Amino acid sequence: MHAFIRFIKLDIWTQRICLLGAFLLIGKLLFLLFSDLRIHAIEDWYIAQNLSDGKGYILHQQDTALKTPIYPIFLTFFALLPDITGKLLASATQHILFYIADLLLMWAITLRFGRAFGNIVGLLFLLHPAYFYYPFILESTALTVPLSIVYALLIIQYQQEHYKVNNWLRYIIGWIIALCQPIFFPLICMSMMIKRKTDTYTILIMPIIITFLIVFSPWIYRNTLVFDSIVVFKTPFWMNIYEGFYPSPGISSKYISIENQKSIDSLRQINNDFEMEKYYKPIVLNAISDYPKEYVLLSIDRFKQFWIIPHRYDDRIFSLPIIISRLIPQFLLSIGVVISTILLSKQFQKNNYSIIYFHVFLLVSVLYVSIVYSLTQSSNIRFKLDIEWIELLLLYPLFEYVSVDILKKKNTRLN
Repeated sequence: MHAFIRFIKLDIWTQRICLLGAFLLIGKLLFLLFSDLRIHAIEDWYIAQNLSDGKGYILHQQDTALKTPIYPIFLTFFALLPDITGKLLASATQHILFYIADLLLMWAITLRFGRAFGNIVGLLFLLHPAYFYYPFILESTALTVPLSIVYALLIIQYQQEHYKVNNWLRYIIGWIIALCQPIFFPLICMSMMIKRKTDTYTILIMPIIITFLIVFSPWIYRNTLVFDSIVVFKTPFWMNIYEGFYPSPGISSKYISIENQKSIDSLRQINNDFEMEKYYKPIVLNAISDYPKEYVLLSIDRFKQFWIIPHRYDDRIFSLPIIISRLIPQFLLSIGVVISTILLSKQFQKNNYSIIYFHVFLLVSVLYVSIVYSLTQSSNIRFKLDIEWIELLLLYPLFEYVSVDILKKKNTRLN
């Protein structure tokens, strides 16, 4: 805590960004309190309500593993309250978490890249239109992003020799993120292999295994009892690929027969999500084998949707909210990341291999998530928001290039 307070005190611009964030937070909380905004909440909230009512981890009166347990458990405390009050307090908590996450992100980037870039990233994250609005929505991304930023801070602190970091806490938070957003599991595993020169893998491996068991064992045990099968994360696998064959909700698929679509719709009424996987699987495999070229083209199209906008928003793609919240940020960030990656070659000339490795790891992480969603489905904006904040970190080579260029011009004028 003392280190964090010192980090805030040492720079006037950091303090100004903190104050701006505080004013914006107060404004959003007042808006929540006095507006008639309807808080969007679906499956996670319904599961949380059932948990708070003592009915168990169920959805639509059926046992479920459609959603991993972290976010529904988080929401359970708010679901104990009357519906509207609980949703308002859950959303307010998410806004507070995002504000704290912004401060921690500034701190992490300052430690890694210096104060100036840390302030810029903090300001960009604070004013990012999608992140500015997203805490009003009760979906798991609103917890995944703050947790991921905390985890990133712990890793960066761990790499600083003078910081004392509790590895047990770092691993527990990492596994919680993996259980909250399973697509991150390989990335979390890779990040846990980061070590100091003074540490050895033999020392680290046991805490990694033990913390994994602490976080995952209750969920795996519950699923084994309920479904008589080991489910480590969640059940939807074939379902996600099946849904990816639909251009957008409510529109029929050209690659799945009407009979199969009707069959799935009727089977959903009597089977839980675990049982439904055996019905999705043959339909999906047949569609891929019958239309291999089309599946590749669909995957490319889903990749484009992931990086621009899902088809479900095509009818309002040029509306002001979509332009401001998605099209402009996506375009600017994408261009910035491409230029920054090209400029990464300059880091080779300076032998800044730590910056190169860091950039490549983050870039590969973003591309990995993009590819996974392109192979399954990318129908929601929130899928990209899980990782969009990482793109801000990828802008460092561009920031350094511009900073050096400005400094050179300034020195030229002085001479």
